[in-house]
Amino acid sequence: SATSASPRTLFTSTLLEVLDRLLPRRSRVLLAVSGGPDSMALLHAWREILPHRKDELHVATYDHALRPDSAEDADFVVKCAQEWGFPCHRERSTVAVSELSQGSVEEAARTARYRFLQRLACENQCAAIVTGHNADDQVETIVHRLVRGTGIA
Repeated sequence: SATSASPRTLFTSTLLEVLDRLLPRRSRVLLAVSGGPDSMALLHAWREILPHRKDELHVATYDHALRPDSAEDADFVVKCAQEWGFPCHRERSTVAVSELSQGSVEEAARTARYRFLQRLACENQCAAIVTGHNADDQVETIVHRLVRGTGIA
């Protein structure tokens, strides 16, 4: 009934429209969740539209181990995924300081995260890897576009 359904926000409505254009329903999807506001908002929204999409959602969290309390973020993601019944995959970075010397810490961390996500997507036969970040995160946006092989337009 209409009263038992939760009201859709503009974000969830837009997410549903975009996903329906890009990805067939009932897809197996790997959702990268850091525990930050962007990825948690995406996880919450996907959970809301799941009855309509009927996707098989896998949650992945990668602890870069760059902050003393970073494991707490990963713990939070795992707890949410488990409470909501999603398979959750977790990994902690083992990137040595010597490996970071060839580039920035952020670049090395991003590369390690993407390798983890690609490996998981292959192992779990996922049709897509989805990440959440805001439009102000220009570096990640550019990396995504380069990985996909598309230009800025």
